Amino acid sequence: MKAQTDPHPWRQIQAQCCQACQAMQGRWQELSQHAQHGLQQAAENSQQFLHQFSTASARQLQNLALATQRSSNSAAFASLSLGGMAAARRPQPVFDLAASVDEMKARVATIPIYTVANKDNEFVLVSGENEGDKRQLGLFFFNKSDAQALVDKIHEQNPQLAKQSQVLEVSMDQVYSFSNGASEHAADGLAFRFMPDATQVKEAMQVFEDAGIDIPGFTGVPVFQADGLTVKTENARYTPIFLSKSDLDAAVNNAHSQRITQKVQVTQAKVDRAEHELGEATKQMQEAQSKSSKAKAQAEMANAQERLERYNERLNEVKSDSLPKVEVGTLEEVLTKMENDTEGKWAEVMFIPPGVTSN
Repeated sequence: MKAQTDPHPWRQIQAQCCQACQAMQGRWQELSQHAQHGLQQAAENSQQFLHQFSTASARQLQNLALATQRSSNSAAFASLSLGGMAAARRPQPVFDLAASVDEMKARVATIPIYTVANKDNEFVLVSGENEGDKRQLGLFFFNKSDAQALVDKIHEQNPQLAKQSQVLEVSMDQVYSFSNGASEHAADGLAFRFMPDATQVKEAMQVFEDAGIDIPGFTGVPVFQADGLTVKTENARYTPIFLSKSDLDAAVNNAHSQRITQKVQVTQAKVDRAEHELGEATKQMQEAQSKSSKAKAQAEMANAQERLERYNERLNEVKSDSLPKVEVGTLEEVLTKMENDTEGKWAEVMFIPPGVTSN
C-alpha cells in the first residue's frame, strides 16, 4: 500500500477539507442555516440529550426507557441485518446521497470520523486495494487507533511523509462534503472508504452467533439497537442507534434495571398488602364466635390467599424478566433507509456516538 498526498487536481478538495476542519466548532450554527426547521429541532434535541448523557454517570442513562411494545412507526433493522452478510468484511464505499444533503448532515453530525492528513490538513491518500488498481483512496475510520495504525504503516513505507501525517477528527456531516461527489471523483481515480471498527465487527458477529446464525463475515459499519429502547426529550421520543455495542449494553442494563426496580416495588407492595389482609382474615377467623362470622372470615382468607399467590407469581415473573433483544444492522443501510423514508418510520432515529457511557 503506497501512501502519498493528493496531486494537483485535488488541491481544491484538500483546501475544502482544511476549511471544514477549521469550522468544526461552529458546525451546528452552520447547519441551522441550511437544515429544515423540523430537523433543526431534532439536531438540537440530540445535542441536548448527548450533553446530559455525559454529565455524570448517575444521569447518563436517565432519559432512556424501555417501552413495553415498539410503536408500529418505530425504526427497526432486524429485517435488514442479514443483508450483505455473505461477503467477507471489507472497506465499504461511501454512499451516494439521494435525499437532501443538508437534512442528512443534521442527522449524522454527532458521529465522529477519523482520517489521516498532512500538516496542511490535506488528505493523505493510499493506493487501491488490489494490484493494478490505480485509484487513490481517502479512508474514513470509526476508531482513532485504526487511523493511527495507518500513520504507523505510512511510517514503515515513507518515514518522511509520516512525520507530516496526523490523525484528524471530524464529524460525519463534514465527510458528506466529499462523499457527495464520490462517483464524480471515482471517474478520475479518487474514492473514499468507510473503515469499520474491527472490535464492533466482532461484536456484531457475536450477536449473530448468539442467535444461532452462522455468517462468514460482516460487511459494513455495524450499528446496534435494542428492542423497545427509546430516548425521551421534552418534545419528542427517539429511537437510539448505537455505534458501540458496549454503550448499548450499558444503556439497556441501566434502563432495564430501572424498569425492573419500579415493577418490583409496585408488585411487592401488592404482595405485602395481600399478606396483611390474609393475616387480618386469619385473626378474624380465630376470633369468630358464630358460624356466619366464621364463614365470612374463611371466605376472606381464601380471597386473600388467592391474591397473595397471584401477586407472588407476578413478582417472580417481573424479577426474571429478560433483557430486550439486540438487533444488528449497518450504518450504510440505515442511512439509505433514512434517505428514502417517505412514511416517517426513520424520522425518529438518533445516532449515539461511541464512548458516551464512559465520558
